[in-house]
Amino acid sequence: GTSILFGPSYDNVLDILSAAREAFASSLILSGGGIATTTYRQMFDDSPDLDGIGFTECEIPFLELIKAEDKLLHINTDPSWIPRSKKEMSIESFEAKYIWDLDEIPFYDYGIVNKNDYSLNPALTAYAGVYDSANNFHYMTSRGCPYHCNFCASHKVNGRDMRYHSIVRVESDLRLLKEKFGAKTIVIQDDNFMGRGRSGRERALEIVNVIGKLGLIVVFQNSLTLVAVKKDLLEAMKKAGVTQLLLSVESGSARSLKRMHKPLRLEDIERVAKDCRELGIYTDCNILIGNIFETEKDIEDSAKFLKSGRCPADWFKIFITTPLPGSELHEQAIESGLIGEQVINLDFKKANLDRPELPAKRLEFLQY
Repeated sequence: GTSILFGPSYDNVLDILSAAREAFASSLILSGGGIATTTYRQMFDDSPDLDGIGFTECEIPFLELIKAEDKLLHINTDPSWIPRSKKEMSIESFEAKYIWDLDEIPFYDYGIVNKNDYSLNPALTAYAGVYDSANNFHYMTSRGCPYHCNFCASHKVNGRDMRYHSIVRVESDLRLLKEKFGAKTIVIQDDNFMGRGRSGRERALEIVNVIGKLGLIVVFQNSLTLVAVKKDLLEAMKKAGVTQLLLSVESGSARSLKRMHKPLRLEDIERVAKDCRELGIYTDCNILIGNIFETEKDIEDSAKFLKSGRCPADWFKIFITTPLPGSELHEQAIESGLIGEQVINLDFKKANLDRPELPAKRLEFLQY
């Protein structure tokens, strides 16, 4: 079984599937994850070794498969699996089997992995204050995201409805990671750690307080929903030892934020960045340019806002927007003839959309 989240891993996974078939001639060869779910037809075409693809999240489907007496029959008849024989069927033909109460998921047995190898996470070196990257553990407290940002594809796997671990379960897990496995840093991987509404914000604050109480370092690698970040949460983070936050600002253009369906206003960016500076939290901003609707003037407006001092962040990372398979942007790019359906392994650093009003080479120059 292989899991593939983003396109740059695509060719590697095809090679792994081929090697798996050579090594295990009579076994079922399976795949799952974001790319496998959203581009299943192309994946079957590109890999003659692949037997089936798990649809969306796979804890329940995979457990049912393990229990099935005839496993090949199971993937051909169960709607949570996409077999090769059904690759021409529409995505609506398949069924997601979500775990709604995440506390039902057992604690992962980290005793079976090499802890030093598991802790190898080069992304952590980008975070100020995380000098010791040993003993870091990735952790998700929730799944799902209700927002509709046009560049995001996570909803194709995890859905738009929020699902959570209880606070009791989160504290139990983190305590176990620290006391049994020597965890020092917790890397939160939630797509939307802030949840939804007031209850979501209160839950996020509770979890940060738990992390502070346990004396752990926390890194939010996927950033936070800035519109929901208030000063009390930032104060709790500072108290819990947070020295740096990644801010998904995405754009300093109000027009671009609105058209990418980002639930964010320039005033929110300004407020959070100023609160972080006041509290001594280093801020690193993600900026996306080159969305399918964006003009050079939008990019100039964004740069003007970011340079104005209204967003007093410490650093900015400028990325070119990538049409991830499963995202609204990917569908728009195909409909506009800017990419073909078979284009999957798109790079996060290159301009993939070459438009007359904003050519790829010009966009790469603007990024530089």
